[in-house]
Amino acid sequence: MTHKINITIYLFSRFFLSISDSLYVFAVGFWILSQTGSAVLFALNGIIGVLISLITLPVIGVFSDLKNNRTIILMNEFVYALMLFIVFLYFIFFEMNLFVIYSATAVLTFSNQFADNSFQAAFTQLFCGEKIQKVYGYNSMVLSVSDILGPILGGLFYGLLGLKITILLLSAFAFVSFIGDFFLKFEDKEFVDYSGGQTFIEQVKSGLSYIKNESTIKRLMIFSAALGFASASIFIYPRAILIDHYKMSSEALGIFSAIIGLGTITGGFIFSLSKQKETPLRLVKISSVIIGLLFIFLSVPMMFNLDITSAYLIFLVIGFLITLTMQFSNIPLMTYYQLHIKDELKGRVFALMGVISMTFMPAGMFVFSVLLDAGFYVTVNIVFGLVIVMSTLLILQKVSD
Repeated sequence: MTHKINITIYLFSRFFLSISDSLYVFAVGFWILSQTGSAVLFALNGIIGVLISLITLPVIGVFSDLKNNRTIILMNEFVYALMLFIVFLYFIFFEMNLFVIYSATAVLTFSNQFADNSFQAAFTQLFCGEKIQKVYGYNSMVLSVSDILGPILGGLFYGLLGLKITILLLSAFAFVSFIGDFFLKFEDKEFVDYSGGQTFIEQVKSGLSYIKNESTIKRLMIFSAALGFASASIFIYPRAILIDHYKMSSEALGIFSAIIGLGTITGGFIFSLSKQKETPLRLVKISSVIIGLLFIFLSVPMMFNLDITSAYLIFLVIGFLITLTMQFSNIPLMTYYQLHIKDELKGRVFALMGVISMTFMPAGMFVFSVLLDAGFYVTVNIVFGLVIVMSTLLILQKVSD
């Protein structure tokens, strides 16, 4: 019964906090562009968030492993909500400025990453082993819905209420998440004092040492990095082709983005209803090969110079199938991690996974964008698709459940 209550509370709080985060990114970004007109200043807000994450995640992972996860989660969610409220009060009495926005972004990113990493480290304290896959399925749905609703609600709130009141509402959403998580029931956990043995720096390095010594985990993380790098094209290629080549409207692009999100929601829904897979890595291999082949098929409209209607329909169908199939790789993979990584090292391992994800996917986007600008409309997706297929066959060849 406790696990069912925990699932409900967890999904409820994740929804409100992720909506708050998504709305903040949209509203603040819109304000920066409208006030300054500078794409550089707009991008700087996102860069600050990425840099804070990359710098602090390895340290965050150690604290998540060594300290009380419930305390860490509640403390950082309270800081997140309080920071938004402080920004609201500042804007009431003083003029809005970029320094306050950037400072708030840094604090919010840090507290959000800290709470999220502690949740990952405490997953098996909150949910029984056979429910992990379902929770990840539900969570995937919640995050996808919040990603879709974020820009919609952000534009609505910003247009009707302005930035100040919007931030106040976001603070209220974050406080709701904090109050909900207060009622989560954590199983007891023994805590290790690093000062009695390893130094703090050695504790940070121990997560990397664990990955190096665990052949299956190491191969899976290398594969995840390759998949993240290559799959970045789904966020760029169809949109670039639809806008630059086919000159489609913003409404058509919006529908495509919604379909992409619907694929993720559908995948999460399927896993939320399915029994936990006994052979998750086999499913990861099969789905990853399919993803690679789907990326290759994305080149069909440009390869055969199809008309705008045919190209749009192909992009819709393949885009939906790619994001759907990605869930058949991501959710079993995360479930495997939760069930096989040592509990006392989960925070550090998941922190390193976050660093890898934030490094390789943006790198893939950059490389893919350069190749598109150079005019490689057909070959680029074929190459990236083959990278996914070959990475699956070569890196995961010796990996088994």
